[in-house]
Amino acid sequence: MVSNSRKNLIYSLVLVVLIGAVYLYRNRDVSPTESQNESPLSGWVTLSGQTMGASYQVKFKTNRNENFQSKIDSIFSRITLAFSSYEVNSEVNRFNLNDSLASPSADFLDMLVFSKDLNSKTFGAFEPTQKPLENLWEFSKNGPFRKDSTEIAFVMPSVGIQKLNVSDTLIHKSNPGTLLDFNPSALGWAIEGVGNYLEKLGISDYWIQIGGQIRANGQNERGELWKAGIRYPDLSTGEANEGVLALENKTISPAGNWEEFYVRDSTRISFTLDPRTGLPVRHGLLAAWAITSESKKADALAEVLMILGPREAMKMDSLDTELEMILIHSEKGSLLKIYASPEIQPFLSFPIQ
Repeated sequence: MVSNSRKNLIYSLVLVVLIGAVYLYRNRDVSPTESQNESPLSGWVTLSGQTMGASYQVKFKTNRNENFQSKIDSIFSRITLAFSSYEVNSEVNRFNLNDSLASPSADFLDMLVFSKDLNSKTFGAFEPTQKPLENLWEFSKNGPFRKDSTEIAFVMPSVGIQKLNVSDTLIHKSNPGTLLDFNPSALGWAIEGVGNYLEKLGISDYWIQIGGQIRANGQNERGELWKAGIRYPDLSTGEANEGVLALENKTISPAGNWEEFYVRDSTRISFTLDPRTGLPVRHGLLAAWAITSESKKADALAEVLMILGPREAMKMDSLDTELEMILIHSEKGSLLKIYASPEIQPFLSFPIQ
């Protein structure tokens, strides 16, 4: 018979072996946090939230493990602090409250250079200082009306981005009534920033949407081109239909709304103000989509199309090889027509008559 002391020794050895085995099992890998940081993600990532008064969604395919949300939020924060009127301390709000802005950021300077250049190329149709004019007008289905008794001629001297004095260290307004509004263009700046960030990581399949503006690159989860929704009218009945445009490494931005208009001389007219005259437009262009490879330009160009009208927009389409468009416009008798650049018609889910 085995002695009690020998039994105790055997039990002790067995216990030590068991404890050692449990320790080795529990520590065979790194901690859960460390393991998550070292093992790559596989597949699709979707991020969403709010920025500059609009909802956003970013979707992309990656095998990297990065803190994407933190970096993308930092891009949105940078653009917000430069351009957003929703941010009290943004550069644009500080400029609007004062006669000048000292030490402007690189983003702010780039926006001003871009805006001045597009303003010149469109003969004033793109005008980010038109806010004082907008404050004079109200639109409804009954037509435009003046909500302010101030004369347009009194306000016009405060309108004109070319009147701003710009240097690397100071931006100064010659008229204290000048106000900048970069809200639409700022979305394109943010989309451009996020897209460039993803491409630097080697990510080629992605979708970025802020509000109605979309940048799509590569392919979606099904291995197809990304598709942006287009709400368009049935030309025979006038009813709204849902179509799509397949985007091949492009950005699309909408402007106007063909379902909101007023009628003058049997023509449907949009709620659009022309900053060159200070008056509402009189042509029949109701909605426009600008499609381009440069996200920064897309929204600004869509707004320009709405001001130029259908005929001038189509002329622009034939001259600018980097811009494609979809236009919904009204002609005499309130008949609706759809125009699309020839290059994108094969990518539309509906025919252009």
